Order: sequence, then C-alpha cells, then structure tokens
Amino acid sequence: MPQREAEKSERTKNRASPGQKKTSSEEQANKELGWISVFREHRNAFLWVFLTFLVTFALFLISLVPAKVDLVVGQVAPMDVKATREGIDEFATKALIEKVLADVSEVWDSNPKVLEDTKALFQEMASKVQTLAETEELSTQYIINELRPYLDDSISDEDILAVVATSPIIIEESFDRAWSVVEEVLTRGLKPENVEKGKEEICAIIRTDKSIPDHVGRLFCAFVGKNLQPNLTLNKEETDKKIKMAIESVEPVKIRRGDYIVRRGDIVTEEQIAILEKMGMMGSSIRITEVLGALLSALIFCGFTAAYVGVYNTDLIEKKGIPLIASVVILSLV
Repeated sequence: MPQREAEKSERTKNRASPGQKKTSSEEQANKELGWISVFREHRNAFLWVFLTFLVTFALFLISLVPAKVDLVVGQVAPMDVKATREGIDEFATKALIEKVLADVSEVWDSNPKVLEDTKALFQEMASKVQTLAETEELSTQYIINELRPYLDDSISDEDILAVVATSPIIIEESFDRAWSVVEEVLTRGLKPENVEKGKEEICAIIRTDKSIPDHVGRLFCAFVGKNLQPNLTLNKEETDKKIKMAIESVEPVKIRRGDYIVRRGDIVTEEQIAILEKMGMMGSSIRITEVLGALLSALIFCGFTAAYVGVYNTDLIEKKGIPLIASVVILSLV
C-alpha cells in the first residue's frame, strides 16, 4: 500500500496542471512575438543584408558563368569567340603527345643464340651434303630422306639430288656465299613480324648471285624457309618506360583567357565545339555547378565580411549604419 501511494503521488507530481500548460503556451507565444518585434525593429537592416547577399550572389554568378554561344559543326562562325577563362586544349595536347610518341623507338633485345643455332644447323646440312656426295651407291630415296628434314616443301626431290651431284668446289663456295647473306640479316636483327620479309630478302639476293647455281639456290631458300627465326624480342618494360617519359615530357597546351577559340569566318570544327562545351560556353542553360559555385562564393564573402565587422569593428555599425556598409560592400564587388 505505501508503494502504490508513492507511485500515485509521483504521477500526480509529473502531471502538468492546466495552469502550467497555459503558462508554457504563453511563453512560446511571447518568444514568437519577441522574434517578430526584433524583425520589425531591425527590418531595414535585414533587408539590406539580404539585398547585399543577393547582389553579391548575382555578381559572382555573372563572373562564373561564361557568355554562351550557339554554334554547330560545319557552320561558318558569325563572330569571334574568345576563351572566358583558362583551360587545357586537350586536342592539341593529344596531337602533341602522338607526335612525340611517333619518335619513341621500341627497345628490342637481341638473342645471339638464334644466330649460333642457325649457323650450326646450316653447317650440319653442308656437312651432310658433302658426306652424301662422297659416298657411292646410295639410293636416291636415302639421299632425299637425309636432306629433307632441313628443308621446307618448296624444293623438289630432283633439286635435292642435283645438289648432291654438283661439284664439291661449287657447293662449298655456294654455301659460304649463302651463309654470309643469312648472317648479315640476322646480325642486323630480325623482328617476329619481319621474318617473312627476311626470307624474301635472303632468297632474292641468292637468286641474283650468278655464282650460285639455281638448284643450289633453291636448296638455300628451302632451308631459310623452314629454319629462319627472329632474333629480336620486344622489351615491353623498357619500351613502356620510354613511352611514359615521353608523355610526361609533353607540356599541356594551355588556353589563356582572351585567346581565340573560334575566329569569325572559320568553319567550326568538332574540336572547337568540344573546347567550348568544356568551358561551359555552349548552349543557353546555366549549370547547377555554376549556381552552387556562385552561392558558395557569396556565402563565404558575406560571411567573412559580417564576421570581421561584428568582431573587430562593432562601432562601425552604429556610426555608419548597415545601409552604408552594404553599399560599400556591393560597390567593392562592382
């Protein structure tokens, strides 16, 4: 029982009486009337502050929003169009980068083992031809089977047999001259994409060498056709480094305020339209970013001005008055 009476007493204590509710409502009403009376008393000051902010916002918006033009690709420009702010000419910069990259040479690593292996195989074939020529009573099929692994299908069996039957002196001289051609091409360096051109070059030189019989020349071409390999490998890492350094060395082409983007009488290009769009000079609509930028600039400017006057020059408001201060602020922006 005592506990219930205590809880009842607590609820009674917490329950607001009609008189208390009325007092709270009156206090709220008095606060609202107080704000209204303050606004009425300083109405002119509030209006001047609002006007100052509005004019400041408008001036910043005008300065941030460039003059708009309405041009299309292929149109003859009816007037000069100048840049309203600084920017980067991405098209000119890209063209400059492409020009620089055209002069960047790729880095290729040479593999000397290719030349060594090719020479060893060539000498092995020469030795095989000499051995077959010196050995009597060999079947034609045996001779063909011995030499065919070194050659591609461009040479006939008859030419293979004719080579073995050729004078050893002519064979030796022909092999020396043919190898010098192959060695020269590989020493110069052969890229993977140029292997076919290398084969054609070697065969063309051999065919024009009158000291090499035609059937012997066809043997060399068949050997080259099957065994010539590239000895240059692209070093992608070093090449990429050179490309990166070349790109970094290019200074972006800048557009300065007042530079001509379009000259009167020019045929408007896609590049010019792209530059105008990036600078916000195309069309008639105002971008939300431009409005937000002007709003933020106005808030910062007015906020710092109000803070400075309120903290360091409080007497200025009483002596000069808000209208005069607002006028000075507006005129300073104009």
